[in-house]
Amino acid sequence: MNKELEALERKLEIRNRELAEAHRHIASLEERLLKLKQYRRELKLLKEERRRLRESAERRVGQVLLVPYRVIGRLLIAVCRIFAAFLSLSS
Repeated sequence: MNKELEALERKLEIRNRELAEAHRHIASLEERLLKLKQYRRELKLLKEERRRLRESAERRVGQVLLVPYRVIGRLLIAVCRIFAAFLSLSS
């Protein structure tokens, strides 16, 4: 009878350790879940801020002001390509 009682006590200790380990694991998973939820909220806020900035009047004004520089940049790229092609043909 005493051996049976000791065996049951050992089983109980093992189960209690497993249960404590499971609780620690669940707590760590809950912590990760909370972090992920916070990251998702931050990402949502950043996306909303980005959308508002893209729709802002300041961005449209900036785009209009940058048009001449974009045209000049494209023109320079085209000239460089033509010049490079000319150099490769003359070699």
